[in-house]
Amino acid sequence: MKGIYVIAAIFLVAIAFSGAVKADLVPVGYWPLDDGQSDPNTTTAVDASTGGNNGTLLNFATPPSWAGGRTGGALKFDGKNDRVDMGNPDALDITGTLSMAFWMYRLGDGASSYGPLAGKNKSGGFANDGYWVGSYNDATLNSFIRFSIASTDGVGTSLDSISGIADEEWHHVAVVYDPAARMSIYIDGVLDAELTTDVPTEIQAVDSGFTLGNLATGSAMVSYSFNGLLDEVRVYDGVLTQKQIQMLAAGRDLLAGDANGDGIVNDADAVILAANWQGSGKIWSQGDFNNDGTVDAADATLLAANWQQAKTASVPEPTVQALLMTLLGTFAIRGSVMAVLCRRNTWNSSFGSADCSIQND
Repeated sequence: MKGIYVIAAIFLVAIAFSGAVKADLVPVGYWPLDDGQSDPNTTTAVDASTGGNNGTLLNFATPPSWAGGRTGGALKFDGKNDRVDMGNPDALDITGTLSMAFWMYRLGDGASSYGPLAGKNKSGGFANDGYWVGSYNDATLNSFIRFSIASTDGVGTSLDSISGIADEEWHHVAVVYDPAARMSIYIDGVLDAELTTDVPTEIQAVDSGFTLGNLATGSAMVSYSFNGLLDEVRVYDGVLTQKQIQMLAAGRDLLAGDANGDGIVNDADAVILAANWQGSGKIWSQGDFNNDGTVDAADATLLAANWQQAKTASVPEPTVQALLMTLLGTFAIRGSVMAVLCRRNTWNSSFGSADCSIQND
């Protein structure tokens, strides 16, 4: 049992001297669109993030077209004037790093010319816009994805997907904006298109509301509307990695600590973290859960906070006392990382001091 206390002490000492812990990337807006499952007549799309920015269903039939989704429920848009309006809360008035992810199911032509899927898009040109994703049609590539950013000078920059979404099937779409660095589109977890030159340095702040399925306001709403279903819409004020996008596309929430992507945080993930301890240039699958490039005490804290969890929408930041109880309790049941590594003869001094001879005490 002494080994349990040794490994706990190693992580506690590291955390005690690590300074502030950077939280894992969590959505500033998350609309599961499951609301119709409990109340088919509801006209509210509840924001399941901590932001509480609920959306109001506008112009939908009575009752609204809630439907079965890729996960749970979904919301069907009629391709005419349906939209969900979240207003213009500060959390969604993003001007820097941005990621959005959602499931879409195109019906018919998908849109009469283009259908806004999610974002801040208002008729009248780029001067009224912020950021948005749309489903476009043309003669050769039916229903491709367009990701657009309006910069602070009112100039728009758009990136079109290489692949089209012409079939009536569920597809996962994610977009990433890293100021002055890149704009990226991912379809079903695969990088489909990317822009790395002349990328805007900032998104302009506008008072246009954040909407799903249609423009925020304006006379063009009938012409520019999405025909299909949306599900599991997420907005982040940070950059998602491809690994994180692939987890969402696989139907799993991002779970800090789940290095191997199997949906649960356990000793297998702790072994990965320990093997890359203090390493730089690391990624999520190597134990860098806060995306700062280094595997350290901050990542150990996130792993411990989610120990034995299979799903979470946000990441708590436990106190040292809570972490001690977590480590002692869970390692007592599951065995310590150090014990595993000692048995495999893979422990080395870069992970910290350890006496493998006491592991079976």
